[in-house]
Amino acid sequence: MLLSAIVLILGITLFIYILVNNNINYTLKNDEASGATTNEAKNSSPIIINNILLGGVYNSKFVSADKFFFNSNNKNGTKIDMYSSEGKIGEYEIKGIKKGDSKTIYIETSKENLTTEYFGIKSDLQNGFKKLNKYDNISEDEIKSIKKSFGIYSILNSSFKIVDSYEIRTTDNTLKIFTVSNEPGKGMGAYSALVVYDELTKKSQCIKYNYVRNVKDAKDFGIISLKFVLDANGDGTDEIIIQETKEFEVIYSVFENIKGKYYLVLSSEISI
Repeated sequence: MLLSAIVLILGITLFIYILVNNNINYTLKNDEASGATTNEAKNSSPIIINNILLGGVYNSKFVSADKFFFNSNNKNGTKIDMYSSEGKIGEYEIKGIKKGDSKTIYIETSKENLTTEYFGIKSDLQNGFKKLNKYDNISEDEIKSIKKSFGIYSILNSSFKIVDSYEIRTTDNTLKIFTVSNEPGKGMGAYSALVVYDELTKKSQCIKYNYVRNVKDAKDFGIISLKFVLDANGDGTDEIIIQETKEFEVIYSVFENIKGKYYLVLSSEISI
């Protein structure tokens, strides 16, 4: 009875919130990268996606993009391995780094005429790159688990559609990663989410959820897509890299598994 009352109160609160706010964005965050020490930032190596600096890493600790930019010794001349969705492209060097008009920090590399999306990290970092294998044999139990992961936000999901699904196999587990949205034109508003299903625990976590109430005013609504899965900080656990595409900007984000939960640890945006 008490639990039902709490759920009802939360539901009413959320309903009131969306009446006065057009957008809802949910994720768990870990801000340790912004608190990296000067020594950690000084020795950190870059993490790059599509010529955009996401941040840095030193001794398995993430470093924010700003701290890397102002402190790191690993800039020009640093060798990085580039990966496309299909695997390693090659080893290249950083040729330049600069801040744009916005908060974006750009990286120039020795790879010319690059037309493929890529992820780049220091060459000597053991990254365990994972190829994204399409996964189509989705079970009813997996669908139930995905829907359950939305929690209180499920009241906003008037319909359910799996946009993309992938299977990532590790040495001791299998992850299934889903991007989910609503059926076009059904219900109030629209949502986009990314959910990770753990084959060992048979449980799902929604690591990013975006909702917009008024689809005619959706400039701040981000459509989520999965870009890469690999061990970006060399600690033996894979990170998930996603993209959010908005009307006027693109956001790239890195999610780290910390004690069984995925947290946003690095993020950079670029105007389009």
